[in-house]
Amino acid sequence: MTDFSGPADQQPGVTGRPVMIYGWDAAGNSFRPVTVNSTGQCIFLQSPPAFRNIAGAATTTVKSGAGTLYGLMINKPIALSTITIYDSLSGSGTKIATLTQPAALLASQIPMPFVCSFSTGLTIVTSAADDITALYL
Repeated sequence: MTDFSGPADQQPGVTGRPVMIYGWDAAGNSFRPVTVNSTGQCIFLQSPPAFRNIAGAATTTVKSGAGTLYGLMINKPIALSTITIYDSLSGSGTKIATLTQPAALLASQIPMPFVCSFSTGLTIVTSAADDITALYL
């Protein structure tokens, strides 16, 4: 393990934000996931994120109530499919993001890091047979 100080996105091998890393707490005895937010601050996660796999075209309420979306893993992308993420309990309302896959897929698995909070709930709408996994608290 390499220790570093300073903004995370200026360290060797780190290419963007947000970044998921692991570290020890102040006592040095707890190996926990850490995320670096868009301002370069390290945030220890209280526990490992929960996950929800979604396979196929669907509207899926992943979590009711407030929480944090930490990432989306596109396990099996489908060309030209759309994944829309809402802060809502339905497939409409406050939109967090819309992800559209290209016609020519360049990767078979695509990690999409997020560090964003939601207040009402987390709902994901998939337009095709994508297989995705959401990581959230």
